[in-house]
Amino acid sequence: MKNKWGQKAYLQQQCNHLAEHLDDAFDNTLIPNRGQDYFPRHAQTEIINNPEAQWERAIWRRWKDHKAPTVPESWAWIVDYQIPLYGERGARHYRGIDLLGIDNEKTLVVVELKKPPHIQPNERVGNSDSPLKMLLEASAYAQVIRQNWNHFQDNLANHLKQFYKWIPIPNNI
Repeated sequence: MKNKWGQKAYLQQQCNHLAEHLDDAFDNTLIPNRGQDYFPRHAQTEIINNPEAQWERAIWRRWKDHKAPTVPESWAWIVDYQIPLYGERGARHYRGIDLLGIDNEKTLVVVELKKPPHIQPNERVGNSDSPLKMLLEASAYAQVIRQNWNHFQDNLANHLKQFYKWIPIPNNI
């Protein structure tokens, strides 16, 4: 759905339809079975020109150590960025979770970012992703984690023990 429902002219109808059939959408979400670690090592020297990727890394740097204040009803810590969710190389896959956080209640938080729309020279708003696509992506990612929770939680616990001993291991998503 996230790739087909993009026209903003139909946003209200699509949102209403999704709200009425949310359980069906979750039941029909493609769930890749991941056999590898979810938390790859990120190269500290990577050069990023994409604004969305720059925001991900900046948010992660600010909230990974709990030095910044919590974002009420959102997250207390951001534990990683660009967490891949795919089964095997070349297989149908999701790109990756933009940011993964944990809130003060020890609940996992999936954060999906989208760049703002481009303003054209004639001052019209150019193409951009709809807010619905952002919600659908985050929901799909959460569903993948939920379906692979035991493996994901083990990987997350190892990641936190290795890099962030002070961050609590989440109980749920």
